[in-house]
Amino acid sequence: MPDEGSQRVGHEAEAHLGRSIERVVASEAFAELLARVAENVFALHRIASAALDLVVRNLRLGGRQDLARLGRQVGRAEDKLERVLQEVETLQQPHEPQPAAEPQPPAGDTLATRRAARGGAAVTALSVGAVLVALHPPSVAGLEDVVALAAGALALVLASAWLTLVFACRCAGGSK
Repeated sequence: MPDEGSQRVGHEAEAHLGRSIERVVASEAFAELLARVAENVFALHRIASAALDLVVRNLRLGGRQDLARLGRQVGRAEDKLERVLQEVETLQQPHEPQPAAEPQPPAGDTLATRRAARGGAAVTALSVGAVLVALHPPSVAGLEDVVALAAGALALVLASAWLTLVFACRCAGGSK
């Protein structure tokens, strides 16, 4: 159990530290330091975003635009396949002269069959994509750039932290 003298010294040290920190926080230098740290954080965010974009590009992963484009292509392929199936069914029927009328959908053309066809098209597209990735694996040609960018970001963080400590020590030491 600490004695009364050590408690008093502890309270005095705490009070002195509190007053010193309040003087540092109230100074213009602290506000300037805080602004520079915020700038560095935003710069690091921008660097990290650029690095992540570079990683995604080098791994040849599909982005949102790529997926939307593939979705449109699958939709067009489904429409063409549906027209081809209608023509095949028309050719399989006995050839009788019929008056010109609007083309009728096949008897089994319901919402459920369309959903099943779209599901099959999605599975086919996924399978083709997997085969293409297996045949042409992603390149790591830009890995050096990613490592250099990460090293630069780390150096910026360390330099900012070091400058923050040096500046904070000078402000605290100069106000005594």
